[in-house]
Amino acid sequence: MNNLQVWTEDITARQILEKARHEILTYYAYGVFDNVALGAQGNKLIVSGQVSQPFKKEDIGNFLAHIKGVAELDNQLEVLPVSQFDDSLRIAIARAIFNDPYFIQYANQPIPPIHIIVKNGNVTLEGVVATELDRVKAENNARFASTFFSLTNNLRVERK
Repeated sequence: MNNLQVWTEDITARQILEKARHEILTYYAYGVFDNVALGAQGNKLIVSGQVSQPFKKEDIGNFLAHIKGVAELDNQLEVLPVSQFDDSLRIAIARAIFNDPYFIQYANQPIPPIHIIVKNGNVTLEGVVATELDRVKAENNARFASTFFSLTNNLRVERK
């Protein structure tokens, strides 16, 4: 019989989110082709977004479930289809954006804040950029990188 009890009264939702964000950013397999969003409702941690490989969903769920204060984990991560076509799109778009000298400040970061999500030939840009010009330029670079079905620009401009 398992009588394990978790006491979580002294941990706030904000502390859970901060620790979860740190864990995601230090996960060895998290990169520009993944997009993870975090939310908390009390002691329930909600994880959503997309990951490019099936093992990442399980890994992320396992280490986030063990964060102090998490009583329940709702892992809504979508595993993107494994596809050579999608992989080649990811690489072409990443090169078009991050090899552009204009984006050097993003490319030099360990995990650039622009994430490239490709699902069945459809491209979505996720993340945060400093200016509206950066947002538009990233979209234009992606548009001319390769042939794909659609492109959605969900990049947000950082508030100062």
